[in-house]
Parts: sequence; C-alpha cells; structure tokens
Amino acid sequence: MRELGELAGVSAEFRKLGARIYAIAHQDRETLRELQTDLGPGVTLLADPEGKVIVAFGMLDPSPFPPRPMARAGIFLINRDGLIERRWLSDRYHERPDPQEILRALR
Repeated sequence: MRELGELAGVSAEFRKLGARIYAIAHQDRETLRELQTDLGPGVTLLADPEGKVIVAFGMLDPSPFPPRPMARAGIFLINRDGLIERRWLSDRYHERPDPQEILRALR
C-alpha cells in the first residue's frame, strides 16, 4: 500500500487510459485546500465532512485509534456505468495500493 501522493505522481498515466482520480476525505473543503494544492490537478479531492459517502462505500474504520470516526483508505474502480468493478480497502488510514497495480487493472 502507498500514500495518496504516489497516486498523484502517476495521474498522467491514468488520464491516458481515460481514468480520473478522485479522493474523498472526512474533512471540510477549507481544510482540504492545502492538500489539494500539494496533490496538483491530477487528483480531485472531495469533502465529506458528515461521512455519508464514507459510510455508503463501507470505508468507516470499525475500530479506530483514538476512538473517533475515521475512514479507511479505499480505492474503487468505477466504470462508465457507475458500477464498482474492483476495490482496494486498506486496514490502515494512510495506506494505498501500489499505483502500478491499479494501472494494470485499468488496462
């Protein structure tokens, strides 16, 4: 598993395959503004401060430490029809799958 910034680093390869990267975070838009700048235009950050999308996608960590609502990292391949074709769901907050593994799944 990798950091989100590593996905941003290969975002051009995703675009060549017709894919886009969106990240959903439990914070509000203002809090995410700096992170969006760091990630650049290859990743679009979406704010979910109430956690509705995080819960709907099954990403809420069932046993966070410290005990507070926290999302597990998840990556979903969603096709043009809006159906989830594949998902990666981490056990830890900051972990992400290897970008090359995702690119292989896209090809």
